[in-house]
Amino acid sequence: MTAPPQRPGSRREIRATYANLLRLRDWAILVPLAIVGIGLGAWGFELCGPNDKCHVDSLLIAIGRSVLMLRGSFQYQVGQAPAPLIIAQYMLPLLVIFGGIKLLLLNIRRDMRVVLASRRRNHVIICGLGDTGREVAENLRAKGTDVVAIVLDADEPHAIACEQLKIPILKGDAAQFGMLGLAGLRHAQGVVVTTGSDAVNVEIALRVEGELAAGRGTGKRRFYVLPEVRSAWLIGLLHTYPTSTLGSERVEIRPFDLNANAARLLLERPTFRRAFPPRADGATPTRPHLLIAGLGEMSTHVILQAAQCNYALPGCRLAVTVFDQQGKDAAAPLAARFPGLMSLVDIDFVQTAFDADNPATWPEVWQDVEAMLRGRDEALSTVAVIVSLGKDKDSLHTALQLRARLDRLGEFGTPVFVRLQQQRALGQFAARLDGADALLDRLIPFGDLAELTSPVLLIDQIQDLLARAIHETYLASRPANARRSAAAVPWSMLPERFKQSNRAVADHLPAKLGLVGMRLVPGDEPPAEFTDAEVETMAAAEHGRWMIERFTDGWTLGPLDEVGRVHPDLTAWDQLLPEMREANRRNIRAIPENLRRVNLTVRRERIIVAVGRGLADAAANLTALRADELAIVVFDPLDAGSWQFALDAAAGSARLWVLWREGSRLPPKAPSPPTDAVRDAIEAAISARDLAALVSETADLAPCSGTTDE
Repeated sequence: MTAPPQRPGSRREIRATYANLLRLRDWAILVPLAIVGIGLGAWGFELCGPNDKCHVDSLLIAIGRSVLMLRGSFQYQVGQAPAPLIIAQYMLPLLVIFGGIKLLLLNIRRDMRVVLASRRRNHVIICGLGDTGREVAENLRAKGTDVVAIVLDADEPHAIACEQLKIPILKGDAAQFGMLGLAGLRHAQGVVVTTGSDAVNVEIALRVEGELAAGRGTGKRRFYVLPEVRSAWLIGLLHTYPTSTLGSERVEIRPFDLNANAARLLLERPTFRRAFPPRADGATPTRPHLLIAGLGEMSTHVILQAAQCNYALPGCRLAVTVFDQQGKDAAAPLAARFPGLMSLVDIDFVQTAFDADNPATWPEVWQDVEAMLRGRDEALSTVAVIVSLGKDKDSLHTALQLRARLDRLGEFGTPVFVRLQQQRALGQFAARLDGADALLDRLIPFGDLAELTSPVLLIDQIQDLLARAIHETYLASRPANARRSAAAVPWSMLPERFKQSNRAVADHLPAKLGLVGMRLVPGDEPPAEFTDAEVETMAAAEHGRWMIERFTDGWTLGPLDEVGRVHPDLTAWDQLLPEMREANRRNIRAIPENLRRVNLTVRRERIIVAVGRGLADAAANLTALRADELAIVVFDPLDAGSWQFALDAAAGSARLWVLWREGSRLPPKAPSPPTDAVRDAIEAAISARDLAALVSETADLAPCSGTTDE
């Protein structure tokens, strides 16, 4: 759901913010006082008579002599000169003295922060203060974490802004270990490297690891280094080769890519958790379809993540339509980076240029887009539209136009996600155009820089904790006679490629659990128990996911050859060696214990259809839930009884599906403004046709309940 708009600051807050923009903000007070003093002096000189010692011939000379009083001559006596002149001759030197003292204290405070930086404890060192570095620094300070920054230019705007947050700013080259020592590396908890150059970022990370591995700092504590990496070739270097091991037992290097993080956070949303299982009657199943505007790095990661995690399920094949300025020419670099991707995903490229500043192109562009939308294969179910262009204004304009075209086609329930890196407030404004009583977010901004640089995402990294637990389970479950593997080493020695694979296993957990009607929920309560059949289903799905991951990178079936990317296990589940199938089963059985380490557990879903005849029994079915079950309530906001049931269910832990009536020309509106609990509980919209299929598929259970194959 979209975040609520932020309340504008009061005038006092605005003035305080403006004052903080000034490096020497006390001048905002001293300068006006000095002007008043000079004005008093000039007035006093004007009051002096022709025979008085203080007489001057013109106003310009009066102002000049008033300025000279800043030196503190004190030559005019009380009773012998006008009062304004007496006040000015004492006031102006005092302002000079006060300003000098403030300037001295300011510099002393700044210098002391720098000097004492090396004595800080459990702080984070940030190397480079570009847009990313500054956001990381501000997010850490907001969390209460101490920060020390190293920059090449201490006078750059971001450095000055961070200085106002009382962050010590050290001017120097972070690649020099001495600078990191001055920043308190010995007692820090980690380093974030965002210099603006990927190669420099990795270089600094490797130097830090080398120095600390040699025993120069941090004692026996674990230490992390987070270099920002955005270049495709460098990401490929780190993630592809089996020997590219980063970090050591004492130092963990975790490269981060904001584009990959944006894609992963997007695909964690409930919209992309819907499953597309094979049809029991053998008919052609509905296939997931993503419509993407702009094939940049973020969109590339969306396709990769969706194919390898969200829709890496038996019988499920992802389809993608890409609107991009390069058209079909965009396929070549994509195939070069991921050799097997084009054989696993059906990708259509449509040459289109979206330009918010060129209205002359709009009619033709949007005619073509609408024609393409009308001509889609009926077997494709468009899960979402994702817009990520080079400029925020182009992205938002394109997202609004696509929203309008989908509405014109009656596809109100297809959400449009738009990436806005800087203009989040404008995106939130556009997202609220449906009104406060709209139940579904149909235009959703995502991926702004502040969100992607949060400590929870960069430093806490629940995904890594879960991936580490999964790897430990893999090591423990390996047969004694298993063949030698480069992955059979502790996490600290694990090549980055295998770390990425374990992270993909963690990201795939919701999809595997969804196959058997289960889902992840926060908490440490006892999890739902897996049956043998459910273990078999999920183990086969995990093997399929692993094959998709390998095929994407160009691996083929054959005798093991790490260099040539050949593996003997790239075969169907029923042809896999028995010991390898059993290893997969053990990994599945370990899921609840692995989740417990990150305060997650498993619940079995139970659908409660609170619509029509199902509403009569919905309350009883909700009350009859077992301890290991989670309610998924289907409700109709246009029915007063169904709406009230949804309100009551959302107050508990139930999740909500909105029934979308086919043929409706308006998005569902709530009878009254929905509470935060209701909006947070809503996950998706289903059509009346989907509901009919759902009830028929669960006919062996009660008419208004059943396990979901969402």
